[in-house]
Amino acid sequence: KNNQWIANISTYLQAKFVGEGPGKFTMHTVTLDGLSYIWRYQAAYGMTASSYVSGTNHRVEGWLVSPNIRLKKSVQPQLTFDQAVRYGNVNDNPKWLNVMVTNNFTGDVTTTEWKFLEWPAELPDGSNWVFQTSGIFDLSEYNGQTIVLGFRYDTNLDGIDGPSAPTWEIQNLLVAEPAEEDAE
Repeated sequence: KNNQWIANISTYLQAKFVGEGPGKFTMHTVTLDGLSYIWRYQAAYGMTASSYVSGTNHRVEGWLVSPNIRLKKSVQPQLTFDQAVRYGNVNDNPKWLNVMVTNNFTGDVTTTEWKFLEWPAELPDGSNWVFQTSGIFDLSEYNGQTIVLGFRYDTNLDGIDGPSAPTWEIQNLLVAEPAEEDAE
């Protein structure tokens, strides 16, 4: 570019999930309320979480946790993924479906100090299975650090009258520098 060679190492983590499995992501359960699992891999849909079984909404908490993501030489790292949200309560789903980050993962989701990442775009309204982008989560606060992402599905929050049980599907996750537009 501009008569110079530029090395662009811009992808820190990529996981399609669909047809590929969970990779190095791990599933952690805090509360099952009689269920066998919350998060699971489905080849056609990617990573999915739900707590609706046999006509009952269960109060649960489960996490999908990324492997370590080294942002040692990052400049403006961003997280994006595609998601579908079906059912649940359109007003409460943003409380129950969370994207979290930590730079000090203890190996236990309950003892790790997590930071909530604000949703950069509206969650799907829960009326269909159409995938849409999450929007762009800015991770530049963690430049030079190693982070772990946590996708928390939690219908067991205090102060909520009765759980809602949305189904959350995630695929095409990417942590990378923004695509650079060619200015020429």
